[in-house]
Amino acid sequence: MDSSLISLRNKLRLINISLIELFQERRSVVNAIQSFKPSKEIYQNWDCAIEILVINELKSHLQNLSDHELLSFSILMQTHASLGDYSKYPNWLDRIHLNNSQELLLERINPTIIYVLRPHDFKRLDLKESFKKMYDQLK
Repeated sequence: MDSSLISLRNKLRLINISLIELFQERRSVVNAIQSFKPSKEIYQNWDCAIEILVINELKSHLQNLSDHELLSFSILMQTHASLGDYSKYPNWLDRIHLNNSQELLLERINPTIIYVLRPHDFKRLDLKESFKKMYDQLK
């Protein structure tokens, strides 16, 4: 087998290990942050304004990702923030924020990511009134 291929596979293995370790570290940090949030009736771990700040800080890194990579990042955010309880954080994968779905991939991505990175696509989302109000208040 070509030594270049072996070297690349080893490099990929190390990157995968680093990613997994970073996921675990991220989950711990998010859990610690969630413990500071006040209790609300629903979605106590979701703060749209803070997410916009975070996504804006990451914008230069996120804007070159494919839709599937954005979905992966969105799932990571959702999984860590929900702590497995979707009354604490919206389940974007299930399109909980939409009145009607066109079955598009971008509908399953955290709408805050779409709001920041692709405002023209965000306007096309048929948001439920409660979510629409949240974003309208930020303008």
